[in-house]
Amino acid sequence: MWRPASLLLIAVLFASAGWAPSTASEEPEATATSEHFSITWVTDPDDPHAPDLRDGDSDGVPDAIEALLESFEASRALEVDRLGYRPPPVEGRYELYVAGPLSTGSTQPAPGGSGRSTPSYIVIPPEIAQTDLPEPAMLAWAAHEYFHAVQLGYDSGEDSWIYEASSAWIEDVIADDADPNHQTVRWFVPTPRVALTASDGQREYGAFLFLQFLTERFAGGDPAIVRELWEEMAVPEALPAAPDRDAIGAIFEVLSRRGIAAADAWGEFLLWRWRLDLFAEGQGYREALLGKGWPRPRRADLVRFETCQLDTGAMDPLAPWAGDYVQLVPHRRGPEHATARLAVEGPPGATAFTLVKPRTGAPRSQVIQIPPDGAATVAVPFGRGQVRRVTLGMGTTAEAGIVGYSLRLPGGDRTVAVGPAGGQTTTYPNTAFLTGSVECRDRAQPLAEVLVTETEMVSGATRTWTVETEEDGRWGLVAQPEANARYTADVVDPLLSEAAAGPATVGVRVGPVVEIDDPVVSEGEPVVIAGSTAPPHPGAALLIEFRRPERAWQAGPATTTDAEGRYRVELPLPATGFWEVRVRLTDTGDEDHLPGVSLGRHLIEVRA
Repeated sequence: MWRPASLLLIAVLFASAGWAPSTASEEPEATATSEHFSITWVTDPDDPHAPDLRDGDSDGVPDAIEALLESFEASRALEVDRLGYRPPPVEGRYELYVAGPLSTGSTQPAPGGSGRSTPSYIVIPPEIAQTDLPEPAMLAWAAHEYFHAVQLGYDSGEDSWIYEASSAWIEDVIADDADPNHQTVRWFVPTPRVALTASDGQREYGAFLFLQFLTERFAGGDPAIVRELWEEMAVPEALPAAPDRDAIGAIFEVLSRRGIAAADAWGEFLLWRWRLDLFAEGQGYREALLGKGWPRPRRADLVRFETCQLDTGAMDPLAPWAGDYVQLVPHRRGPEHATARLAVEGPPGATAFTLVKPRTGAPRSQVIQIPPDGAATVAVPFGRGQVRRVTLGMGTTAEAGIVGYSLRLPGGDRTVAVGPAGGQTTTYPNTAFLTGSVECRDRAQPLAEVLVTETEMVSGATRTWTVETEEDGRWGLVAQPEANARYTADVVDPLLSEAAAGPATVGVRVGPVVEIDDPVVSEGEPVVIAGSTAPPHPGAALLIEFRRPERAWQAGPATTTDAEGRYRVELPLPATGFWEVRVRLTDTGDEDHLPGVSLGRHLIEVRA
């Protein structure tokens, strides 16, 4: 156990643990050395800090102290000589101290060093310095703490989870037959929704399982892959030109070097975590978990038709480097034999796997590669006569978010698109508001993708928009059609079956634009009205109309637009006073548009 903290004097460590410090004269001590280590202990058998002082060979060094030196030398031989790690940056022998209760045993940073490449010393609790302690337990403890000393030399600023995960991992490397880290799987496996990087005083030890996965799956069992991680995390003061990555960055880099996407690796780890038998020591992991919990699926659904949209929990998004499991079970009234379409989508870095448990034979699994900007769809057998269940594991490595999924059986489509509705007619260049909804199995489908297509009735020209439904399953679109058009809506959401609605028509009226030279004229003087049509319509037939304010309209002169779609006409008004005028288009000259009337109020004053 390494507790990253400011350097504490040993006396302070004792006091913080409830042990009274003693003066040097009251606390006689002795020191023994080996090739690479120096160990100091209290020689008074009544001192609570004293180790087991039995000395079977009467050489003046307690047997437990000799065993500790041997364990630390074996740890150094493994970690430095065999695995190639840089030794801790200390001058002379590495210092060990026997003191305090078990809770204080730890590797502590020491003064000196360069940058975050930090020297250290190790405090060994008397409970470890016992002649009767089984050799594998002492060896695993020594390897764990000495690896912390190595880590502090590489980078003393890393997150605690990677320190403890890798130190727990190396325990099993040095004491493989004793399986010292098997018990820690219970702190990790049952809680998949908690991130790999989380620490709570226990979970980070169980995270050794991920490093074991990397070793077995991508390094052929070669433990050097963990050294690669630490070399990526190292600071330049420890290794020249070292990149000083954080732990996750190092994982990305080491996997990329092997041509492996981190998301694919995480999806496969979620599978191994669910099927522990894929590990070389999986049976031992399973036995250690019995009665201690198992990663239960978030939900288990009987599926007869389309499941519609499901997800890992909208109110509790998955954290990066976390995961979840669901199970899909064929309904007893479902088809005997069928191939279903399973779709999964999520945020960047999302990943998934499927594990099919057939009625007979071995389970079959596959990792699903989810593209960053879309969804992945795979075929899975799902007849009740073929399959007992399909387990789906989902996770994410880059961004927190919701991972969605659905299962669709042939002939079991239950998605319904309603609409588009609204619009009817509009005067160009005004807009039309269209709306619709999406349901599946009589439930509104929020966040469903819908493709709205506009098709001009005469030309056949099309435009499309992709819209998304709101929480109530409804969508809306503001369109600005240029000609009479039809609108259709197609559900294109990968988590829903295909569904179409429409068409709805929107007529586009041509609106004459009115330009009046002078709104004040003298009696007997005509009003000059000019303008154009929007959109331009050469040869369109126009009728000028006038009225006293709020009375019925009267017909005035007729005219047509010229080759540029413009018009100009004189309107004599019958009497003095105020008059309203407007321009009505009586014939557009094409089938693309409807006749329209000028918008706005145009007031003329005729003066005597």
